[in-house]
Amino acid sequence: MGDTDGATVKTCRVHDVILEFIVSKAVEDNFVTIWNRNGFSDNYSSNKIRRLSIQEDISGQAEEMTKTIKNAAHIRSISIFGNNNSVLGKHASEFLSSQVLRVLNIRGGGVGEFYLGHVKRISQMKYCRLSGRTQELPEDIEKLQHLGTLDIIDTGIRKLPASIIQLQRLVRLRVDWKGQLPDGIGNLQALEELSTIDLGFQSVKFIQGLGDLINLKVLEILWRTVTVVRDVEGHKKACISSLTKLFTRLRQLSVRECPLATFPLMSLCVSTPPPLQRLFLFNWNKSSVVPHQISSLLNLTRLYIGLSGEVSKEGINILASLPILVSLTVRLSNDKEGDSGVFHPRHAINSQGFQCLVKFTFRCWSEAVLEFEPGAMPKLQMLKLQPLPARCQFKYGDGGLVLGLQNLVGLRHVALTINCDAATANEVDSLEDDITGAAGVHHNRPIVQVERWYQGSMAHGCSRRPSGYPTLEAP
Repeated sequence: MGDTDGATVKTCRVHDVILEFIVSKAVEDNFVTIWNRNGFSDNYSSNKIRRLSIQEDISGQAEEMTKTIKNAAHIRSISIFGNNNSVLGKHASEFLSSQVLRVLNIRGGGVGEFYLGHVKRISQMKYCRLSGRTQELPEDIEKLQHLGTLDIIDTGIRKLPASIIQLQRLVRLRVDWKGQLPDGIGNLQALEELSTIDLGFQSVKFIQGLGDLINLKVLEILWRTVTVVRDVEGHKKACISSLTKLFTRLRQLSVRECPLATFPLMSLCVSTPPPLQRLFLFNWNKSSVVPHQISSLLNLTRLYIGLSGEVSKEGINILASLPILVSLTVRLSNDKEGDSGVFHPRHAINSQGFQCLVKFTFRCWSEAVLEFEPGAMPKLQMLKLQPLPARCQFKYGDGGLVLGLQNLVGLRHVALTINCDAATANEVDSLEDDITGAAGVHHNRPIVQVERWYQGSMAHGCSRRPSGYPTLEAP
């Protein structure tokens, strides 16, 4: 079973028997040596380890640890998964003694403090991903001249060494959003991906250099009105200047907490449509307004936009006008605390626009009603409704919160999350029955997955059910 974004498979799960076969073949061909609580895999030979995968807690296996460390010079790849491997942190320098090491991949929060140590011993490394309580990177990290990927987003590292700008082959750099990067980022001319940086923590000189990254294709930023710099106006101008330059090159842009008047996308008027294909606007201005300039992004295939309050018909039309949009996520949050008591009109999707849309995610944290008119979203296959407030099920008349599922002629899959907060059992059951009933008479008989979700006290008669979509906040 896979999870798809439009036509792209993002995850895939294989049958346990197939997984066992894949692992056995990998072991048989010495593609990987596995080390878990049962010891080493059958192909273990101290002088043949090339790719080592540590999958569970092995802290009690001191003898095997000693053997492995003594023969670490042969290891080209080290991957560590799971928790409670704090002993590995203590022996990091021994593990990193291989001069042929190319890949270091540490996943899991229990590795403890892991330090790269003397980088000259691992100067051939191309990929480095760390997680856990890594405190800092070595000051002489510039010796890793073959490094193409550096991912320290889950380490808590707050400041990167100045020498990092000398990594001429660095293509992907992922850091903690609170991290401060050194000036001279423009020297990293090979850089194609940079995430996630809070512009408010960066110097004006760094921001200016950002605009010189001519090969940058993926950028994820936070841009809040609060900044630690003294020259706020100069900082703002530098941000606008650099982001305007980058906007003509980027393929993917993610922005969180962007101030209304300064985001360059909203002021650009370009004669040629920008190459941007994916755009994520989180917590967009705490506004219900869909920026009209989005309609100029003719190459956009995926859009996530977070709004507050009621979306106008004009806003829906702007989104519908994007000619090749494949995946759309709209997140609606409360514009005020509590219920306003104002009747909200239905968000009506008609036959105009959304001609290529395959996946539509509607994340509703406020009162909203959705209606699909005949001919709407003709290619839509996946519909995610997360989490619809069941307390509003009877507030807007017959049909409940979603109308017209039968008009989505290409529908194959519906993922429904019901928000049970402040709802009665009758409201919850009615909402679920409406969706499953409409799917049941649909000519495609789409698969329906339902989860009942609550934040506070569970409503009477409301129970949780297994679901493949438990996470509500990921784009």
